[in-house]
Amino acid sequence: MGKLDFSIQNAQDLSKTDNFVILQAGKGKKDKSSIHINAIEFSYLEGIIWDNYREYGMKTKTKISSHDFERIINGFQDGINDLSTYKTGDDIKTILRFGIFNPGNPLKDILDQTDEIKELLTTVKAWVSEWTQSEKHILIIKNHL
Repeated sequence: MGKLDFSIQNAQDLSKTDNFVILQAGKGKKDKSSIHINAIEFSYLEGIIWDNYREYGMKTKTKISSHDFERIINGFQDGINDLSTYKTGDDIKTILRFGIFNPGNPLKDILDQTDEIKELLTTVKAWVSEWTQSEKHILIIKNHL
């Protein structure tokens, strides 16, 4: 697997064959009310989501209330804090709650990308925090996994 960039994707650059995840605020009709993330990169965040919202799973579409997303936001912040002090040899599996929601993507591929993961967590946390103030729910839509 090549090096991942752990960034928000431009929707216009994605094709129907790309694997991505959409986070959509409400009905997604407002400007900037959805963001796209590479599915492999998103998979490294799913343990944190599941750890804070046990109803989360492998469904193609998951609707999470803004109230419930507050717990997930706190989990993202914990991950950001832990990644800020991460040193080689620390247990990245624990930080990302990888043992709970174990995607098929290996941890060894991302050990030197903790800053990028932290940046993605920070970006997603800020986006979700903004939209949970005005929308009743956030959808997690998996294009194809």
